[in-house]
Amino acid sequence: MFHLDRIQQRLFIIMGIIIVILASLLIYLAYLSDDAEAEVLSQSPPPIESPPPIESQPPADNKTAEPINEADKNETKKIKIYIVGAVKEAGLIELNEDDRLYDAVIKAGGPDEDADLTRVNLAIRVKDEGMYYIPRQGEDISQEISPIMQNPQNTAKEPDQSEDNRVNLNTASQSILETLPKIGPTRAESIIRYREENGPFSRIEDIKKVSGIGDKIYDSLKNYISVD
Repeated sequence: MFHLDRIQQRLFIIMGIIIVILASLLIYLAYLSDDAEAEVLSQSPPPIESPPPIESQPPADNKTAEPINEADKNETKKIKIYIVGAVKEAGLIELNEDDRLYDAVIKAGGPDEDADLTRVNLAIRVKDEGMYYIPRQGEDISQEISPIMQNPQNTAKEPDQSEDNRVNLNTASQSILETLPKIGPTRAESIIRYREENGPFSRIEDIKKVSGIGDKIYDSLKNYISVD
């Protein structure tokens, strides 16, 4: 009987030891589980933020605004005038609408050394299709050229207009002939020499008989000349 009691006591002791060991093991496993979970949480990516709400926009207007062309807006109207006389490059030149006779003289290469600028008004505004004459110092201005100086807006007359202001091929001096389109000193001398050798021109078409003057030059002269 005594022997049985001692065996029971040992069994209780062994069971107690086993229970303690199991309890310790459970506690250890729980500790490891908590550490592992904490490590996983520390390595997890940050939460994704929700995008801000999209504000509704009014529907786009289907009409496309036309771009403004600044070049067209600021474009200056161009005009053409005919300048002759004591300038380096007499002839047809292009200017801005608001330019003055001074600008025309500069555009024509500037005045010749013997130009008499005191006899013209360089401040006047030039007009489209106008004819402007720059006289030379001491030059005797005939009645044919005076209207051009006094009123530079005068132009050669059209065929259905009076011929009073046309250049008379039979009486014009060399300087007056040089005011005509395409007529320089050489051709002006040829015109004078022709009428001296052959008599006065009977019609304006006869100018084509002058050396160096053909159909093209005649077409540019016919509205500016007369024989009366």
